[in-house]
Parts: sequence; C-alpha cells; structure tokens
Amino acid sequence: YHERLKRTGEVIALANPPSGPDIICFHEIENRKVITDLASTYLKNYSYDYIISPDSEGSAITTGIISRYPLENIKYHSLFTEGFENLRTITEAQVSVSGKNLFIFNCHLKSKLGGDEFTEEARLEAAGALRRRCGEIHLENPDAEIIIAGDLNENIDEYQRQAGEYITALMPLTDNGEWEPGEAPESSLFVTGNIEDLRSPEFRAVFYSPWLEGEEYGSYYYRNGWETIDHFLLSPSFFNKKEYEYSGFGVLKREEFTGSRGEPVKWNSRTESGYSDHLPILLFLAHS
Repeated sequence: YHERLKRTGEVIALANPPSGPDIICFHEIENRKVITDLASTYLKNYSYDYIISPDSEGSAITTGIISRYPLENIKYHSLFTEGFENLRTITEAQVSVSGKNLFIFNCHLKSKLGGDEFTEEARLEAAGALRRRCGEIHLENPDAEIIIAGDLNENIDEYQRQAGEYITALMPLTDNGEWEPGEAPESSLFVTGNIEDLRSPEFRAVFYSPWLEGEEYGSYYYRNGWETIDHFLLSPSFFNKKEYEYSGFGVLKREEFTGSRGEPVKWNSRTESGYSDHLPILLFLAHS
C-alpha cells in the first residue's frame, strides 16, 4: 500500500517541480482514505489541504480531487440508465483561486468492456448529464470557466474510429462548426481544436480539446496503439482573455515510469513495481 502511495507521489512531484500541480484529479482509487494518506505522507510538503471523493458504495473504485485551493459548492451527480449498474458518480466542484472560481467536473465514464457500441449508451448518459449541468451554469454566468476532466473511456476521435456508425459521447463539429437542424445529438459533448468554433455567443455544448492540437498522441497504450481516453475539455471562456486563460497541455512521459516505446508501465502487485497503465495528463492555465 505504501509503496504504491510513494510511487504515485513520485510521479506527482515530477509533474510540476518544485511545487507540484495546484489541483490533481484521481481515478480508480479505492476510497477517500487513499488520497488522504497520500496527501498527508508522501505529499505532505505540498499543502494539499482540500480533499474530496464521492462514496464508492456499490463499486470497488471511485474518483477524487486534492487541491491547495479551496474546493467549494461540491455536488455529486449520480447516473442511472437501464441495463447498466454502478455507473460512477460525477463530481462537480468550484475551485476558488484569488477570489476567482473555476468549475471542475471529475469523471470516470463507463469502460468499453462488453462492446464499444453497447456501452456507448452509458457514456452518452454521462455526457448528457454534463451537458445539461454545464448549460445551467452558463445560464447563470455566460463567462463561467468549466473544465471536464477525467478518464472518459472515449477517444477524442471516437466517432471517426467507429466510422460514424453511431452517435458517440464526444462528437466532432462539422467543418464550419455547425450542425444541420435536427442532426445535432442532444446527449453528446461537441469537441473542437479550432478556437474560432468557440466564438459563438450562444452556448452550444462545444468544448476545446487540447488533443486536437495534434502535438500529443495519447496517454493510454492499448493493443499496440495509443488512445486519447483521458481528457481535459475546456469551455469557451478560457479563450476570452477575461480571467484564466488556457496556456498549455501535455502528457507526462518520463523514463522513470515508461517503457521502451514510451508506454506507461503499470503497477505489478506481485513484484511491487511499476506505476499505472495510464500516463498523467497536464493542463496549464494562466491568469490574464
């Protein structure tokens, strides 16, 4: 247990030396005690005083957030859809930094175990819930800055990978940034790598994905290929030069915890070696 905590702490320390990241979203933790122990032992010098995690009842794993800034107005969104049990809770938190608030949604969506198309229904349920809640936030504050973070178990180009045979939770915009009337999926999140697509004054559930910049090729290595299933999706307000501005994205690839192809070296409980089967992804924001 402590070896895993120590190794996780080592990776976090490498993410943004010497201070470490300001906010960290975790996935596949057993319970809140895990990140509490991590913060109070191997990260005790980093001042992560704010820790939240939804109840893991009914599931062996859950998610969590630790932060050196206050986490406020916490909401846990439960998901229900026929045919799927124990869909993981989505955590919503406001992060208060110098009197300014960011919204973070920490998510771990349904895996593809059981089939890509069959399980897509569960990911669409989550995307629909996120879309509705983000719409509510924007109605109250059109300039709200929202980050959807986590393992969505969906590639940024999932719709293209499935040859457009069915609607996916993450959908690309058409070339001109618009959908024809009646064709736009109501339960999907639209993603773009073109900042101009975010300029519309009307909220259209469009989020910017740094994966679409094309500089990084993946954080998860599966069947001899890279996947982009770990995400930061950013609302348009990160590009309006008012509060916090998007300033960078990256995948933390260090030889300490990667293999010969740069792939993550997962934890091996028998040998007590390795780290994780996902590489950490990093998001950088600057105050305008």
